[in-house]
Amino acid sequence: MSLRVFLALDLELPIKNQLSRLQNRLDKIGADVRWVKPEHIHLTMKFLGEISDQMAVDICRLCQNVSAEFEPFEFEVRSAGCFANHGLPRVVWIGIDDPSGCVRRLHQRIEKTLAPLGLRREHRAFKPHVTLGRVRSARNAIELRAEVVKNDHFEAGITQASEITIYSSQLSPQGPVHTVIGRAKFGTQKT
Repeated sequence: MSLRVFLALDLELPIKNQLSRLQNRLDKIGADVRWVKPEHIHLTMKFLGEISDQMAVDICRLCQNVSAEFEPFEFEVRSAGCFANHGLPRVVWIGIDDPSGCVRRLHQRIEKTLAPLGLRREHRAFKPHVTLGRVRSARNAIELRAEVVKNDHFEAGITQASEITIYSSQLSPQGPVHTVIGRAKFGTQKT
């Protein structure tokens, strides 16, 4: 059997609430966006795709090893933006301000540690962000982009990362269903 798996840093509830309020404001534009459910909002560290059950066990173990190298750290969730195709937004996101550099170092360690499993390394530069929604059509997309630009200085706040969460994601017509399959707390002993 296989699982669709990704690694993430969860956000604290007050941050998710702020992001949900921003989603509600942006939704009033009437653009065709599938908004991420507030309970699913997270910072993706690595998307692994379809993997076997055994590989999932190995990934959980290796994430424990990586997490032992880090102490809990903070980062700020701020500044709305869009990834675009031909000027039309396709993803609405919030940026990450990582003054300590821990988010980037964690991503590098994850990439290096999981490489021996044969998992594809990301060739694009890592741009840490929190996805708020995916634009499905051009309906009111220009207006949405203009409103996102107005929220360039939006600040959701500072959150603490205390663990890597390993999720499986099952796609459904109502949106993805995320299930925690492992947690790797920072500062814990290697296995």
